[in-house]
Amino acid sequence: MKIFEEIKKENDFEVESFMIHEYVIVPIEQIISGLKNQQYSNIDIDYLELELERCSNIALEVLEVNYRMIREKFVQLNEYTTEKYIEYFTILLAFFNKAFDF
Repeated sequence: MKIFEEIKKENDFEVESFMIHEYVIVPIEQIISGLKNQQYSNIDIDYLELELERCSNIALEVLEVNYRMIREKFVQLNEYTTEKYIEYFTILLAFFNKAFDF
């Protein structure tokens, strides 16, 4: 399912912005905060991977780019992978904030 296509059906930038804020930006902010506060462990890797993929795919939809993000998935949470997750989610957060004027 193309998430952003469903959001765009509203045909109202304010509604789109609100939905992106609630459905994408708030979860990204919570993930970044949780990573910085060491609230995640190895059992959360699948969740982090799914959220990273979900948010990346929405960003690609917003850009109207037909591309599949390919990268090595992490299997364990350590200092390096935590920093990489923070980096990836921070990039996505900056993109959505800029794209939707937050």
